[in-house]
Amino acid sequence: MFLSAIEAQHMNASRLKHFPVSFFSMIMGMAGLTIAWQKAGQVLNLPAVFGQLLAPLTVATFVTLLLFYSLKMVRYRQAVNAELHNPVKLNFFPAISISLLLISIALLPLSEPLAHGLWLTGVILHFVITLYVMRVWIHHEHFEIHHINPAWFIPVVGNVLIPIAGSPLGYHEISWFFFSIGMVFWIVLFTIIFNRCQPWRAKRRLVDPSSREAALFSRRALRQRENKVGLRTRRPVIWEPSTEQQRACEVVA
Repeated sequence: MFLSAIEAQHMNASRLKHFPVSFFSMIMGMAGLTIAWQKAGQVLNLPAVFGQLLAPLTVATFVTLLLFYSLKMVRYRQAVNAELHNPVKLNFFPAISISLLLISIALLPLSEPLAHGLWLTGVILHFVITLYVMRVWIHHEHFEIHHINPAWFIPVVGNVLIPIAGSPLGYHEISWFFFSIGMVFWIVLFTIIFNRCQPWRAKRRLVDPSSREAALFSRRALRQRENKVGLRTRRPVIWEPSTEQQRACEVVA
């Protein structure tokens, strides 16, 4: 009985240590769904009860996740620090401030003072996190181009959400400021990510030069080259890998 209690405590500690910051992306989805149901009730005359039920559920889920992650920051600072230096997990920290902003948008029709306080907290926190993430991007020692992924949109492009509640609350200049930041970085990041994720880009893989697949590719390449110049020869094809690719060569499939 005593050993089982120790094992359970150790298991709970391990779960808390590996509690990912990316869980806050759930709040982004739930808050977005809440806002969508609220707008659907206004535009499409759908029942508003769904939006009214989703709003407190989203807030309760956010508070629960925030409590767990705050406890992780107190007990396992090294694990949190490791996430801050991870090129992928780093970009999910702004999901906390984005969640605050989305919740303020969802609560704006229900309670303007509460939405106002959450919006101000989210704006300040997101501005700080955005500056930190940009500093890491600029002074990158271990980041490479293949580390870029769509999650990089969250820190800087997430600024476009600030005017949604900021403008009705009267913060027009601040809203324009953050909106311009989000749009500028959206163009930059969209260009880089689209360049990496081109759907027409051929996949590259390693092929053994001595394999049958490599010989077939060699014959196909020679046949295509002969068709271009109008020549048809029957000389044997010799696969000659470069010195840098002695054991494997990179072939465009």
